Amino acid sequence: MLQVFLSDDVATEALGERLARSVPPGGVLAVSGELGAGKTCLARGFGRGLGVPGVVRSPTFALLQLHEGGRLDFAHLDVYRLGDATELPALGLDEVLTRGGCALIEWADRFPEALPEDRIDLALGVLGDARTASIVATGPVHTRWLERANVA
Repeated sequence: MLQVFLSDDVATEALGERLARSVPPGGVLAVSGELGAGKTCLARGFGRGLGVPGVVRSPTFALLQLHEGGRLDFAHLDVYRLGDATELPALGLDEVLTRGGCALIEWADRFPEALPEDRIDLALGVLGDARTASIVATGPVHTRWLERANVA
């Protein structure tokens, strides 16, 4: 497990950007953390790292925003409002991943059983005005991704 100190929003976005630069097709970044921990801030950097046009915002009410036009299609999900894991497939995540896109899932810890086995889990913690990121890859493809991202 990697532990990364993030001094502010700029550092949090930079981490997202670094991860996105080397995300493989089918890559899944499962993000958790309390309200205000920086999940959407991380997603903004992720979108920038992929080169997606436009602003990345939290898809809290839409549940999924698909950003196209970057290096890979980017599905940004917020599953906080889902009732249970059976609702996740209806959002179309599998379709995006099988077409070679990637995904960042906010509140992923709510339904770990519905996530791909091979993924990166990233937990954000708050330390005053700063944050920490605990990062672990759960399978071989995502272990290689994390190594290429060089986030340590």
